[in-house]
Amino acid sequence: MDKGLPWALRALPTLVAAARADKRAGVRPVIWSTAPLVSNLGLAWAASVLTGAELHVDLRDAVDGINSRPMPWLTRRVLTRARTVTTVTPGVARMIDRRTSINANLVYNGISEDAHKARVSGRVEATGWIDVTYAGALYGGDRPYRPAIELLRRASKLLPNDMKGVRLRIATREALDDLLAEPSGDRFCIEHCGELSKKKALDLAARSHVNLLLLGSGEIHRCGIPLKTYDLLGVGRPVLYFGPGDADALGFMRTFSPDLYHAVDSERDTSALAGKVSDWLYQSAQAESSSVSEPSASSQSRLIMEIVEGRA
Repeated sequence: MDKGLPWALRALPTLVAAARADKRAGVRPVIWSTAPLVSNLGLAWAASVLTGAELHVDLRDAVDGINSRPMPWLTRRVLTRARTVTTVTPGVARMIDRRTSINANLVYNGISEDAHKARVSGRVEATGWIDVTYAGALYGGDRPYRPAIELLRRASKLLPNDMKGVRLRIATREALDDLLAEPSGDRFCIEHCGELSKKKALDLAARSHVNLLLLGSGEIHRCGIPLKTYDLLGVGRPVLYFGPGDADALGFMRTFSPDLYHAVDSERDTSALAGKVSDWLYQSAQAESSSVSEPSASSQSRLIMEIVEGRA
């Protein structure tokens, strides 16, 4: 978690002391920064300069300024000092290649084979409603939640008569007074589930007919793969993707779960898509869970460490 510059300044003496202790003990100090956050990268870079430790950088998302002109001083210094640079998204790798002489290593998250097999099986309970769940923040940023909700509202009206409609369940700490105050209609409703722990959110996702993934149109969203992408694919229920058509997250789903999602390009006119989305929702409500794997950061870390050790 990015705790800001004051935290980084307080942590710097501890990191420097640890690296110097390694050198005195005859151990090669290696600093591996695993976050896309400016304070963490700055901390790792400063400690590397002060101690001569090797610096390895793992960029999970687009770092602020990595694609700006000119590239910020600290960002360029971090990238040029790093012995290796890895990223989990093709978009960030392309930006690094375009702006620097560094060859970034692209390392997708790995897949573990047994995480959800026991927990998710069979069909979701039939209530007459198609339960669509979204877990996470709505407000702030550029998440296209209003057009997504409007599309679900229109699609609900086109469902066959044996379905009551669409029930959108939103799990977030934010107050949804504006959305809940809007008239929903007979075949569409919104339920506010409040803030949930990750385990409870995943359990809710596993009991949903469909899970909603919203992605903004900014470059950081296009070039990042939110962790919830892996989580939702892991529970094995169909995912309705609503975001840019060229985002890395969508490319990841095309590669690893081509039969588990339906994509709506939020940057195009979606007014004519209600019928297609309605049909897909209906089919998804009948589908059995298909979870046989869950993306795992541990196997990704092993791949990154192999890269780090190979450059030692």
